[in-house]
Amino acid sequence: MAQVEKEIKFSPEPDTLRGLVTGTGKQIRNRDVYRGFPCIEGVEYPLIQQNAWLRERNDEYELKIVTESNRNGGLKVSREIPSGEVEDTLEDLLANHGVDQGGLDDPSLQPLVYVSTRRRRYTEKAKTGGVEEFNVDLDRVRFWGELERGWGQPGEPDMSWVVGEIDITAREKQAAKAEIERVVTEYDLDVHQKRKVV
Repeated sequence: MAQVEKEIKFSPEPDTLRGLVTGTGKQIRNRDVYRGFPCIEGVEYPLIQQNAWLRERNDEYELKIVTESNRNGGLKVSREIPSGEVEDTLEDLLANHGVDQGGLDDPSLQPLVYVSTRRRRYTEKAKTGGVEEFNVDLDRVRFWGELERGWGQPGEPDMSWVVGEIDITAREKQAAKAEIERVVTEYDLDVHQKRKVV
């Protein structure tokens, strides 16, 4: 069953972090390729038109479909599709635009952006009923439109930035949203609109 992810991005100011996170955090490094169909059967970017984001991480595909996005407050709610259901969901999304082909092996599926993230993740206890914990991710992110010689020698990034993120994955949408709102208010987070790929 697909889970719902709630996240909000913020500016990771040192004063804020001293109260928000505990411990040393876990270091994570991700190299992702976001893929899509620039044009298939005459339809341009059918996945992005539906706010669906296909990512390849560690040779496995992940698909997130944004179901709610508050541009003023920065909150994003996504439905995460389990890896075993990505192919069928992809076909359904394309069918919404009248495209009757185009799976993960289709040559029309192209890399859109390469993303390297160095992350420090802190897992903190939640205070809202129905939510046990939430993650605070501090990311240093670099982006390339194409890699010169693969990940070994990617060349200079086209863009880079540092961003913080509060992330909750759960089945209960309202409780998770309430917990995110509590954290934002309690720690007076500077919420903004940066998105990795958009």
